[in-house]
Amino acid sequence: MGVYFVAPASGRVRLTIGGGFRDNGASALDRVFLAPQLFLDNSAGTEILSLSVTVRGYGSAAEDTEFQYGSRVSLLDGLAPGNLCYIRTQHLTSAGTDPDTADIASRDIIVIPML
Repeated sequence: MGVYFVAPASGRVRLTIGGGFRDNGASALDRVFLAPQLFLDNSAGTEILSLSVTVRGYGSAAEDTEFQYGSRVSLLDGLAPGNLCYIRTQHLTSAGTDPDTADIASRDIIVIPML
């Protein structure tokens, strides 16, 4: 899931990513990690922001068997004004004792130009 935007004159945008995650397995040890990835032009363009859960990403708690919803807000700066950008979310599931039991109910990405 992704969105296109034009970098504002300030070169800064507010980024919010989030979603709903759970592990419905018997032992509930899997986590879901969500992180943004930013490119110039489109997904085949130059990567500006690489995947990192620790910098701008979000991770679910492993023991949640019901969906938990959360988000993370960060400021991206240093974008060249007027450039077309494409930003998307990518996800990864940790391998606990019950592989493939983590679920995603929703993923969100919001980009707001900053002055």
